[in-house]
Amino acid sequence: MDDIKKELPLDTPETEPDVDIVSEKPDFVKTIESFDVHNLTPENIEFMTNVIQDYFREYFPVRPDLLDQLPSRIVVQNADSYRKTHESIEDNPKIDISEMTGFYNSKLNKIFINADIHETAGSLFSTMFHESLHFVSVGNGAGFSGGHYLCPDVINETDELYTLVGIGQHTLSEGTTQIITLRSVLGDMGFDEHEQMFGYGPEIEIMNTIWQPIDTSEMLHAYFEMSMEDLRIHIESILKLNEDNEEIDDGEPNGLFAGSLVNLGEAMNYLEEALNNENPKKDLAEIFTDARHAVGYYIVRRHKANNIPLSQEEIERFNDYLEPFINEEKENV
Repeated sequence: MDDIKKELPLDTPETEPDVDIVSEKPDFVKTIESFDVHNLTPENIEFMTNVIQDYFREYFPVRPDLLDQLPSRIVVQNADSYRKTHESIEDNPKIDISEMTGFYNSKLNKIFINADIHETAGSLFSTMFHESLHFVSVGNGAGFSGGHYLCPDVINETDELYTLVGIGQHTLSEGTTQIITLRSVLGDMGFDEHEQMFGYGPEIEIMNTIWQPIDTSEMLHAYFEMSMEDLRIHIESILKLNEDNEEIDDGEPNGLFAGSLVNLGEAMNYLEEALNNENPKKDLAEIFTDARHAVGYYIVRRHKANNIPLSQEEIERFNDYLEPFINEEKENV
């Protein structure tokens, strides 16, 4: 298999991801694509699960014991069984699942796949891969899952900001999960593209913009190995506004991480409005410019926290991200 660290270029917010396809498909890809998606056998499902296990083991920082559990955690169902399962265990049973390909339920710690809705075995495998990422990352206390991390006594569950935090966290989790899925299933393994593989389009667009200047190894570490509390402490330590060296309190959020999630939630709302409304509050260019500048601020603060000036190469490479800070940073190069 090729290097996992492939870029996933997204030319515009209105295009599907353009992923480099491997020149020769591996035999396991040819085998899976030959399966009859409407007549899958237990052996077919076992084969696909084993491929996911082998791939995760080789490329991702995943606990072996979680990988060993994967075959017993994946349940492939017909549409009727899938609907009944969803209605019986989900918090919002009235949600429209007519287009839902699969989901991971953390309470049961199981993955449920709707086989009937998939048009190809490759798209079903992609869904299994995506949901398996949730299983192994959440199982490790990571996967950008967990409760809301807010300033005490400032935001409650009835506040609009609380809702935006939830949207931001969902965007972070699902967008990153799908980016990893597409880079792996299409870019690395070489499965044929299918429209069913491109769910979470807006989330992908936002998160690809955010992760673009961050090394892939850092993204994978954050996704597979950092709890939301670890991530909160890291972000708040980097973004803290005071310049002294006081430590961030592990138990008392200062609100900067929650604010970042609020901003991400707002960006997601603006993006969906821009894609579905003739007169959006923000156009696409402004939405993505704001997102890049927010990441640029994090990059600048991180370099300052580590007493490492940005190099001229970094300034030139990430000009779109660092534009508001370039004059200040050039003085420190």
